[in-house]
Amino acid sequence: NVIDNARQDIPLMASLKLPSYGLDDEELLRIKMTGGEADFYTCLKNCADSLNDDTAEKINRFFNDINRWKEEAPYISVGQLLWDIYQKYASTGKIKLFGTGSETRDFIHISDIMQALELILAYDGPEEIFNVANGEEVSIRELAETYAAQLGEPADIVSFNGETKVGDPQNWRADISLLRRVGYEKKMDLKDGIRSYVEWVRQQA
Repeated sequence: NVIDNARQDIPLMASLKLPSYGLDDEELLRIKMTGGEADFYTCLKNCADSLNDDTAEKINRFFNDINRWKEEAPYISVGQLLWDIYQKYASTGKIKLFGTGSETRDFIHISDIMQALELILAYDGPEEIFNVANGEEVSIRELAETYAAQLGEPADIVSFNGETKVGDPQNWRADISLLRRVGYEKKMDLKDGIRSYVEWVRQQA
């Protein structure tokens, strides 16, 4: 997702076009043209540093929100985990991870984050704090074995070292009752989301 891995051009540009940022196609093209062959994220960072206009203000608002969401919503920080899994697989043909595999997290795909943001922006009720997730616990083992399957590998390439860190939560599941009340429904399941990610990360290799 964009929060954990902003270097995905299409989801990144779609997020920037949300009403809260409001970049139009002309502005996006202008941003891209500043960077030549660089990815869109790099172009965006360059414009944030070099421009001094309404477009720059929108870009900086976006980066401020990304940084805030990283701090406030750890249960959706899956991007680094998925990237690490692929790097381990690419170098060893195995997926060996820290922990027991029984730890659970609440994952959400970028397309569902965008749906949630649109609903939140349209909401005019008194509540101001929304948890953006799916309200579902998924074990790290299930995630890793699903990942292996999308790589075309058997589940037995996945293993865990059995270690734990004192203070790390074993289980995370967000209360999304308010988000559901404003109309949120999950559209992207875990398998399809990981398939999409594997297709993307292989293009980067």
